[in-house]
Amino acid sequence: MTSSTPVAEEARIRVRVRADLAELVPAFLDHRRREVASLPAALQASEYGRIRGWAHNMAGTGGAFGFQPITEIGRAMEAATKAADGVTIRSCTDRLADYLRRIEVLYG
Repeated sequence: MTSSTPVAEEARIRVRVRADLAELVPAFLDHRRREVASLPAALQASEYGRIRGWAHNMAGTGGAFGFQPITEIGRAMEAATKAADGVTIRSCTDRLADYLRRIEVLYG
Protein backbone atom coordinates (compact mmCIF):
# COMPACT_ATOMS: atom_id res chain seq x y z
CA MET A 1 0.00 0.00 0.00
CA THR A 2 1.43 3.37 -0.95
CA SER A 3 -0.79 5.55 1.24
CA SER A 4 -0.26 6.28 4.92
CA THR A 5 -4.01 6.00 5.57
CA PRO A 6 -5.08 2.45 6.41
CA VAL A 7 -7.68 1.02 4.06
CA ALA A 8 -9.86 -1.92 4.98
CA GLU A 9 -8.88 -5.12 3.18
CA GLU A 10 -12.18 -5.29 1.29
CA ALA A 11 -11.92 -1.66 0.15
CA ARG A 12 -8.51 -2.09 -1.50
CA ILE A 13 -8.22 -2.07 -5.24
CA ARG A 14 -5.55 -4.52 -6.24
CA VAL A 15 -3.95 -3.95 -9.62
CA ARG A 16 -1.41 -6.29 -11.12
CA VAL A 17 1.22 -4.40 -13.11
CA ARG A 18 3.97 -5.80 -15.28
CA ALA A 19 7.16 -6.29 -13.30
CA ASP A 20 9.21 -4.29 -15.81
CA LEU A 21 7.22 -1.18 -14.82
CA ALA A 22 8.09 -1.49 -11.11
CA GLU A 23 10.59 1.38 -11.24
CA LEU A 24 8.18 3.72 -13.06
CA VAL A 25 4.84 3.09 -11.36
CA PRO A 26 5.55 4.72 -7.96
CA ALA A 27 6.56 8.00 -9.62
CA PHE A 28 3.55 7.82 -11.96
CA LEU A 29 1.16 7.40 -9.02
CA ASP A 30 2.91 10.08 -6.95
CA HIS A 31 2.55 12.48 -9.86
CA ARG A 32 -1.20 11.75 -9.99
CA ARG A 33 -1.44 12.38 -6.24
CA ARG A 34 0.26 15.76 -6.61
CA GLU A 35 -2.17 16.64 -9.39
CA VAL A 36 -5.12 15.68 -7.19
CA ALA A 37 -3.77 17.98 -4.48
CA SER A 38 -3.39 20.82 -7.01
CA LEU A 39 -6.74 20.40 -8.74
CA PRO A 40 -8.96 22.31 -6.29
CA ALA A 41 -6.83 25.46 -6.56
CA ALA A 42 -6.59 25.13 -10.35
CA LEU A 43 -10.36 24.74 -10.56
CA GLN A 44 -10.93 27.69 -8.22
CA ALA A 45 -8.74 29.80 -10.52
CA SER A 46 -10.59 28.50 -13.61
CA GLU A 47 -7.34 27.10 -15.03
CA TYR A 48 -9.16 24.79 -17.41
CA GLY A 49 -6.22 24.60 -19.82
CA ARG A 50 -3.92 23.40 -17.06
CA ILE A 51 -6.48 20.87 -15.84
CA ARG A 52 -7.08 19.74 -19.43
CA GLY A 53 -3.35 19.04 -19.77
CA TRP A 54 -3.32 16.89 -16.64
CA ALA A 55 -6.48 15.09 -17.73
CA HIS A 56 -5.14 14.48 -21.23
CA ASN A 57 -1.96 12.96 -19.79
CA MET A 58 -3.99 10.72 -17.47
CA ALA A 59 -6.19 9.59 -20.35
CA GLY A 60 -3.16 8.75 -22.44
CA THR A 61 -1.00 7.03 -19.85
CA GLY A 62 -3.19 5.41 -17.21
CA GLY A 63 -4.02 2.30 -19.22
CA ALA A 64 -0.44 1.93 -20.44
CA PHE A 65 0.66 1.52 -16.83
CA GLY A 66 -2.21 -0.86 -16.09
CA PHE A 67 -4.54 1.66 -14.45
CA GLN A 68 -7.56 1.81 -16.77
CA PRO A 69 -9.67 3.76 -14.23
CA ILE A 70 -7.11 6.60 -14.42
CA THR A 71 -7.56 6.68 -18.20
CA GLU A 72 -11.35 6.73 -17.84
CA ILE A 73 -11.29 9.47 -15.22
CA GLY A 74 -8.85 11.46 -17.36
CA ARG A 75 -11.15 11.24 -20.39
CA ALA A 76 -14.15 12.38 -18.38
CA MET A 77 -12.18 15.21 -16.81
CA GLU A 78 -10.78 16.34 -20.15
CA ALA A 79 -14.30 16.50 -21.62
CA ALA A 80 -15.47 18.44 -18.58
CA THR A 81 -12.73 21.04 -19.00
CA LYS A 82 -13.87 21.69 -22.57
CA ALA A 83 -17.31 22.52 -21.19
CA ALA A 84 -15.89 24.38 -18.15
CA ASP A 85 -17.94 21.95 -16.05
CA GLY A 86 -16.58 22.44 -12.55
CA VAL A 87 -19.04 20.02 -10.96
CA THR A 88 -17.87 17.13 -13.13
CA ILE A 89 -14.22 18.09 -12.68
CA ARG A 90 -14.71 17.98 -8.89
CA SER A 91 -16.44 14.62 -9.18
CA CYS A 92 -13.57 13.26 -11.30
CA THR A 93 -11.07 14.63 -8.80
CA ASP A 94 -12.89 12.87 -5.96
CA ARG A 95 -12.99 9.60 -7.92
CA LEU A 96 -9.29 9.85 -8.72
CA ALA A 97 -8.38 10.65 -5.10
CA ASP A 98 -10.41 7.67 -3.89
CA TYR A 99 -8.82 5.35 -6.45
CA LEU A 100 -5.31 6.50 -5.56
CA ARG A 101 -6.01 6.11 -1.84
CA ARG A 102 -7.30 2.55 -2.23
CA ILE A 103 -4.96 1.16 -4.86
CA GLU A 104 -2.54 -1.60 -4.02
CA VAL A 105 -0.06 -2.39 -6.76
CA LEU A 106 1.09 -5.97 -7.26
CA TYR A 107 3.93 -6.62 -9.67
CA GLY A 108 4.35 -9.58 -11.95
